[in-house]
Amino acid sequence: MKRTLWTITGIVAVVCALAAPDLLYAAWPPDGVVVCGATREQYDQKIVSDGAGGMVVAWTDTRNVTADIYAQRMDGSGNPVWSPDGIPIRASATYEFELVEMVSDGVDGAILLWTQDRDDIYAQRVDGAGNLLWIASGTSCPVTDRPRELVAVADGAGGVIFAWVEDRGAGWADIVAQRFDANGNEVWTHGGIYVFDPGAGYDGSEPCIVADGSGGALIAAVIGTDILVQRIYASGDDWLPAGVAVTPSHPLDPRGPAIAQDGSGGAFVVWSDGPPNNRDVFINWVDGSGAKPWGDGSAVCTASQGQQNLDIVYVGSGNTVVCWEDDRDGFVDLYAQKVDGFGTTLWTNDGVNITDETRDQFDPRLVSSGTPELVVVFRDTRGGDRVAAQKIDASGGTMWTPEDVDVLEGDLMPKGWDVDSDGAGGLIATVSWNDNIYAQAINARGSYYAAEPTIKGIADVPDDQGGWVRITIGYSDRDTVGVVQEQCARYDVWREIDASAAPAQAKAPSRGGVSFYELNGVRYLDAAPGAAVPEGMWELVGSFSAAQDTEYVYLTPTPTDSSDAGTPYATYFVSAHTTNAAVWFASELDSGYSVDNIPPHVPTTFVVAYNAGSGNQLAWDDCPDDDFKYFRIYRSETPGFTPSPGDYVHGTTDSDWLDTVPEGWKYYYKITPVDMGDNESDPTGGTASAADGPSIPDRLALYQNVPNPFNPSTTISIGLPADGHVRISVFGIDGGLVSTLVDRPVAAGFKTFTWDGSDDTGNRVSSGVYFYRLEVEGETITKKMVLLK
Repeated sequence: MKRTLWTITGIVAVVCALAAPDLLYAAWPPDGVVVCGATREQYDQKIVSDGAGGMVVAWTDTRNVTADIYAQRMDGSGNPVWSPDGIPIRASATYEFELVEMVSDGVDGAILLWTQDRDDIYAQRVDGAGNLLWIASGTSCPVTDRPRELVAVADGAGGVIFAWVEDRGAGWADIVAQRFDANGNEVWTHGGIYVFDPGAGYDGSEPCIVADGSGGALIAAVIGTDILVQRIYASGDDWLPAGVAVTPSHPLDPRGPAIAQDGSGGAFVVWSDGPPNNRDVFINWVDGSGAKPWGDGSAVCTASQGQQNLDIVYVGSGNTVVCWEDDRDGFVDLYAQKVDGFGTTLWTNDGVNITDETRDQFDPRLVSSGTPELVVVFRDTRGGDRVAAQKIDASGGTMWTPEDVDVLEGDLMPKGWDVDSDGAGGLIATVSWNDNIYAQAINARGSYYAAEPTIKGIADVPDDQGGWVRITIGYSDRDTVGVVQEQCARYDVWREIDASAAPAQAKAPSRGGVSFYELNGVRYLDAAPGAAVPEGMWELVGSFSAAQDTEYVYLTPTPTDSSDAGTPYATYFVSAHTTNAAVWFASELDSGYSVDNIPPHVPTTFVVAYNAGSGNQLAWDDCPDDDFKYFRIYRSETPGFTPSPGDYVHGTTDSDWLDTVPEGWKYYYKITPVDMGDNESDPTGGTASAADGPSIPDRLALYQNVPNPFNPSTTISIGLPADGHVRISVFGIDGGLVSTLVDRPVAAGFKTFTWDGSDDTGNRVSSGVYFYRLEVEGETITKKMVLLK
């Protein structure tokens, strides 16, 4: 799984007073979305993609007692587009209708085919808005006798081609076909045309159909003891009346043909043949002119026991994939094989097992993804009866591990189901269960479609100065290569803030309880109770572009760090924004906190000088860290001691301190800096004392006066690294000179001077704040002191 590290690159530019776009609910639950929950029974459902990431679902419906035809369009997020429980395509209190087939109209709607009282065939085209485009009762095709085994395919021009089995009075079951154009007009002979020569004297059955890519279709069927294939052009003309036999000259009992186009006006046909308990799988190719480059065809699987119930998909470059039921292992498993353009099998001899499980798996249906990968959907009896799916890669390996995916979770015992490609490597499906119709969408990675991103975890960034967490974000399904609906363009990361601390701002009109506005370059989101986004005030802390990864890792700031004072959690959510500004999705909330893990730097220079009568003067380097709180000073009479709370004597932000302890020569000191997160560094490497401190400092120093505040006098200490002219002056708060304590040459070393609180005339000064300044050879240091009376 690819992991991408993103850092903050700035705030998304927006205008003030933005109205909130539409926030959509996006997750497809494991048990699917109810398409129709009306009373009585719904069944015979069909599904086709709407070409925009959603789907059209149609079914036979008995809510009005008689059987009617209803349909619903669902968008890519599982939201119904048309009226709740669907719209009537054909309803009547007099007639009984039965949905038989449905194909896409090539735009965003569908063409539905049904029978009326099991006689004539009717069709209706519905557009993406739910409008019926043909006559209200549907365009009809009269049938001489009850039609059966109807199959259909879109003609690529907004119309439909369909074929069926019909007894037309000659004593044989014939294969008949018709085409309706985009306006619902019959294109071929009224009532349909014969697909194969009606004078052949054989029953026809098991028709299958595929578009030829030029407005016509290729139809294969069992005719007597052969399997024939016929191409019918857009005009209704054909190759030749008898069609082309794809079976060898002496087949045994060919059954169950399936057909796939070859991309050039021809077709590949597979079938099973042999004794009832030991049927094998065969394939042949008929090119666009009706020729058979492979002659009598090729064997796909000749394993022991039986193989039957086939499906085939063209995967490009002359290659096809065939899938079938196979009981060679005692249970009915599903096997698959890839066949190249020369009729040669490419995977393991006799196919690869794609459902190597106990119990039976059967009724495979292949869903093309437009790539060498494809999805197989099937019935599975493990643990009950369910509809499941698995994806196969170009080498025959299964991709959705460790096992297949439930189309709908649970022991359903579905009454019927149908599938189609989602156009992006996944599938859409409809299942009838418990007398209702459900829909489901599974993406190319084998997960239930969820357009909202997820927060998979929030963790402190280790070994840093705090203030940052790492958010692991699961992708939105709209952030996928090939997605046909609004694709995810960016992700925004939001942090909750206290509404009382939020800036006052006239908010834009709220849509869906969510308002956006911007102030001082920062974008805010205000969610009212009951909004899709959790109630509260949110601040945008950063954004990053979608990159079709499955997971992102994003660094984002926290307001404060966890410390001894407590753990302040920060709450976040992530929103995924599509190329359509009005469509976006929000994750659920998650919280985390940051920790300052790095203590400050330890001072490298630390000296102690003993001054008789005043104590020990300590001096050390300033702390270079921005994240610095104060120094802790520890004192002990034991050399090399380890600091403990009992040794602590003083805390200061300064880099010097006068310890007024008497007999200062017998004490030892260590210093530790502490940061804002209460991280304390190791103590200074050595133990400093007045006994081992240098008599000459290595830098000019002016120490804090002791005591401070003071009354009536205070001691001022300096460190002089070399002989020089020293001037120490005292100034008032207004900057005026009060007194000059020293103005003469002074030898190098640690020196102390006393100010008794008088000015240069000998008069006592008043209480207040004063400054004392050290000037030596052009260097100046100033500190502050306080006189209290």
